[in-house]
Amino acid sequence: MDLFPNIFATLKAASYFSSTLSGFTDSENRFKVFEEGMAPSSVDTPYITVEIVEGPKAQATNWEVVDVMLHFWGTDKEIGTLVTMRQNTETIFTATRCFSDGTEYRIMGDIRYDKGENPVLEQVTRSLGLSFGIEH
Repeated sequence: MDLFPNIFATLKAASYFSSTLSGFTDSENRFKVFEEGMAPSSVDTPYITVEIVEGPKAQATNWEVVDVMLHFWGTDKEIGTLVTMRQNTETIFTATRCFSDGTEYRIMGDIRYDKGENPVLEQVTRSLGLSFGIEH
């Protein structure tokens, strides 16, 4: 199951991104949430990439677990902003339990946090890992 459209639409509809971050768009009016490896090289920081790892569908149930890592990219001067974005994104997904299209889910297992850097782009990342359980 490709959850990227659900993640994208849910974040775009969230008041944090639409109001607090003034739409979270770049100079070309693109919402700055991209599939992993698809962010344009010209995108302004901060921005988010979404990495999706689909797990096997449970044999005995109708549940599918999809692991999602949201990577919040920015400069080292934007670390505070990246952490705040990560916290707000976690709240968006843990509070509602429903994507903007009405698809319900459960957060399975532990919520994961990570950090890293890309010295070539001179960017840092703060990441949020969620496992979405979706019943079919």
